[in-house]
Amino acid sequence: MIADGLHSWNSGMFIWRVERILAEFARQMPEFHEQLLGSEAAPESLARIWANAPTTTIDYGIMEGADEVAVIPADGLQWSDIGSWESLLEVLAPDEAGNVVVGGEHLGLGTTGSLIHSSHGARRLIATIGVSNLVIVDTGDVLLVCPRERSQEVRAVVEQLKQRRDGAGYL
Repeated sequence: MIADGLHSWNSGMFIWRVERILAEFARQMPEFHEQLLGSEAAPESLARIWANAPTTTIDYGIMEGADEVAVIPADGLQWSDIGSWESLLEVLAPDEAGNVVVGGEHLGLGTTGSLIHSSHGARRLIATIGVSNLVIVDTGDVLLVCPRERSQEVRAVVEQLKQRRDGAGYL
């Protein structure tokens, strides 16, 4: 599909006029449309609507069946979908060992191809010895260490931490 040049990638960026998207909601998701238009502007009303809103993404709920859709080519934008910690390695400049350090100080002996991220800034030194291709993220509450190729699995860790919320300050 990439090689044939006939396909486009959905970046998840949409542009529309309010009346146009509301018309699509009315046609394709009428119950949600009714919730939206029947609501008051008060935060408690919006919170109630959000709690009962369908869990369908705009891609599936509206765009797949939308009328009059146009795709705008974005050649040359150098777009990257930063969807994982590892993807930062693709867009940020690495040091001479291929490591990317964000927000902290890193002392690496024989460390290569790794992302080291700290929310503590220069107050926290992260030292590594002889490791390669890791993602190391220190949020202050949680320290994540994983192989780069498994960094997408951080969602599973977040879900388990949500289930464990025991006042320990995680998340």
